[in-house]
Amino acid sequence: MSNSVSKKPAKMSFSRRGGSSRRVPAGAGRKGDAAPRQAYAFFHVFTRGSGMRAVSPVLFVLVIFTLFLPFVTVSCGEYELDTLRAVDMTRREALEDDGSGGRAAVVLLVIIAPAGLIFGLLKGRKGNLGAALAAVAGLALLIAIRVGLNRMLAEQSAAMEIMLTTRFRSGFYLSFMLYLAALFVNVHQLQLCREPRGLRLGK
Repeated sequence: MSNSVSKKPAKMSFSRRGGSSRRVPAGAGRKGDAAPRQAYAFFHVFTRGSGMRAVSPVLFVLVIFTLFLPFVTVSCGEYELDTLRAVDMTRREALEDDGSGGRAAVVLLVIIAPAGLIFGLLKGRKGNLGAALAAVAGLALLIAIRVGLNRMLAEQSAAMEIMLTTRFRSGFYLSFMLYLAALFVNVHQLQLCREPRGLRLGK
């Protein structure tokens, strides 16, 4: 009596394409384990390759777009007197020349965004450094404009014995967040430029 070893056939699944059946080994189409690795590989290549370099110009283009959004609304009590955009504040009598430099700050804010875009298009460390400095200048100007507007309206309210208030709108907050993002991106790129080339290739 001979011993025979029986082998169980592998489980097969059937798929139909165009009316014909085809045997496909079970589990051949499972890609769940590869998805996290592919996502990590994409993130690694994006943050250290040309993908991250393209983010900075896009952010400054969006900053330029925010210059045409509502920037601040001036109200007297419950009544809204005027809503201004950043570009309006450079050519209208919205900021009186009281020596505080409010109008000059707005003009510089409008100039900084295209300058950051130009630096963002440059390759290498100098471009990242210029874009990062433009982002810092944009943040500082936004804060200066907000403080200056509030101080100016407080003085006018005391002089005219009325209550003038400001409400900063989407143009202000979006530009602030975009400048923060541009600063983070360019500082990150500067850190990559400082790493030894052999170390970056080995990661």
